Amino acid sequence: MTKVLVTLTDDELSRVAHAGLDRRLDAMRRGRAGRRHESIPDWKQNWFQTTVIGALGEYAVCKAFDMAWNPTVGRIDATDAGAWEVRTTERPDPKLRVRKHDNLDKNYILASYKKNQVLIQGWLPGKRVVEMGREEFDGVWTVTADQLYSVVDLPGEILFGSQVQVWTTHRQV
Repeated sequence: MTKVLVTLTDDELSRVAHAGLDRRLDAMRRGRAGRRHESIPDWKQNWFQTTVIGALGEYAVCKAFDMAWNPTVGRIDATDAGAWEVRTTERPDPKLRVRKHDNLDKNYILASYKKNQVLIQGWLPGKRVVEMGREEFDGVWTVTADQLYSVVDLPGEILFGSQVQVWTTHRQV
């Protein structure tokens, strides 16, 4: 399975991280909580980290596919990257998660973030995650990275170059 490694510049990291912070601040102003706010104590939510890491993954997917990224501050109905939803994690054992309130007709991309790099692991339609995955929490299904479809099977052309490369095991992330 082909994975794609995207390296972000310092300027990109700064711009995208600030957009993630703006998202979180907007959510706070509007009184919006996270998806699992009732079952996890607030001090375990990592609200700011989650929004910044999520924004970095979305941006990396857009960079790889040469699409404009819209940080969608203030909009919860917008998709993350083109028509795709992106789930980004810092965990060493990445899993793609979909929740019962997610639109299962959409395609979900799993990305892993570390330092200035994002590894686009692969993707699955939301319905396949539910069919193939295990219900890790009430209404939350997960699949592991090795269960995903290859990134190159997504519709669209990947713009390979010095900052967007086919991942090999000797590279970081």
